[in-house]
Amino acid sequence: MKKIKTLLIGESPFSGKNYRNLKYSELNIKCKFKEVAFIPKSDTNYNVLSITTYRRILGLLNKCKINEKNRQNFHNDINKLIKQLANDNIYLVNCSELKTLDFKNNYRNYISVDTNIICFGKVAYEYIESIGLSNKIYHCPHPSGHVHHNFWDKYNKDKNSYAKSSSIEKLY
Repeated sequence: MKKIKTLLIGESPFSGKNYRNLKYSELNIKCKFKEVAFIPKSDTNYNVLSITTYRRILGLLNKCKINEKNRQNFHNDINKLIKQLANDNIYLVNCSELKTLDFKNNYRNYISVDTNIICFGKVAYEYIESIGLSNKIYHCPHPSGHVHHNFWDKYNKDKNSYAKSSSIEKLY
């Protein structure tokens, strides 16, 4: 396996009972990672597009805002996109899997000093920071729907947008 160009790191796998993380092996991608972070797969008919984390990452990976009109098309192309990213040595992995792989002591087997590392959430960021790498490390808010940060406004248009405070103040 070539050294990784960019590593996007989440916290832990999905824990929903109706969905799980997509596996790299399901896409015939040969790599040292098992699960594709942030990308759900349902073995039932569960609508994975209802998962805020997934919609936000879908927008980030496609470099556009995901909305009701375009999200099904981007979802339909997710396997192709993950394959292309892997072909370009870009991987999505969870911090929990890196810990299982003892990444802290074996990171040289995965990355070079030129690898960009993007951490989503405090857990991923603190774990990577604890290694003491000289790489460029980017800390981004976690994509969970429990996290309300304007970072995600660029990538996901949620159905229930809040009114702006300035417009409310004009009503009274």
